[in-house]
Amino acid sequence: MVNLKFDEEEFKREKSVVMEERRLRTEDDPTSLLVEEVYAAAFKAHPYHWPVIGWMKDIESITLEDLKRHYKTFYAPNNAVIVVVGDVKAQEVFELVDKYFGKIPKNDNIPHFSYYEPPQEGERRVVVKNASAQLPFVFGGFHVPNIGSGDEYALKVLAVILGGGRSSRLYRTLVFDTQKALYAGAYYSYMTKDPSLLCFYAAVKPGATPEEVERLIWDEIEKLKKNGISKRELEKAKNQVESDFIYGLDSNFYRAMNIGILESIGKSWKYLNTYVENVRKVTVEDVLRVARKYLSRDNLTIGYLLPEEQE
Repeated sequence: MVNLKFDEEEFKREKSVVMEERRLRTEDDPTSLLVEEVYAAAFKAHPYHWPVIGWMKDIESITLEDLKRHYKTFYAPNNAVIVVVGDVKAQEVFELVDKYFGKIPKNDNIPHFSYYEPPQEGERRVVVKNASAQLPFVFGGFHVPNIGSGDEYALKVLAVILGGGRSSRLYRTLVFDTQKALYAGAYYSYMTKDPSLLCFYAAVKPGATPEEVERLIWDEIEKLKKNGISKRELEKAKNQVESDFIYGLDSNFYRAMNIGILESIGKSWKYLNTYVENVRKVTVEDVLRVARKYLSRDNLTIGYLLPEEQE
């Protein structure tokens, strides 16, 4: 946290490692490229517009002085969260933390930022053409609120009903019934500092088109908004959300990660204690309400990945 040694040669090596990481995870993975472009189009004012790792030009342009300035600005005990999970005695942990970090002075000049993404006022579209892509891919997202809004529980259940596994609506329609996609799904990550996206995706099957797949996805969304969901469908989705959450707590790693995320974004770790209870309270009407409120064309950003030769 303090007194890091900055070496020019080591900096150059690590910079090359990060650039290679971006190449492997994003630039050599066409679907990741599409996801990145959709997020960049969905967010105009908020930093979610930028990928966390940065664009390649960002990484290339970083200097050792940039690194030093960032380190001296943000690396301080009053800007950090330490999480210890496992078979330990709390008092011993507190003593060790105080021993190794207690004398490090806090930084009273850490900047704090607030961001506001203006409401989307019309559908946005992205097309990525890539020579490495074997088949078309469809990816899209709707602006939705995040943790603390009260809607996150119903949105999580909605995402599972739409695309949480092989029995979900999108998977059944696109993969089993029409056989227009190789796989399909939806997800919603509510543990974010600011509002994010409820996303859906589908890998287009040979012989089908992205337009056909998008139409089928939208038909399922409209069907849900018009006709609602059954109580059995609701209970099944709630059980899945609850079991995923509880199984996640079996791992010390994920337990620590969830606690760390909550504390870092300004929420108490105690949120975990009420999560299951609030998921169980979600009703058919709650799911229908959030679907009608957020899943609209004017709130949608959607992208197509196309093999380069395909128009």
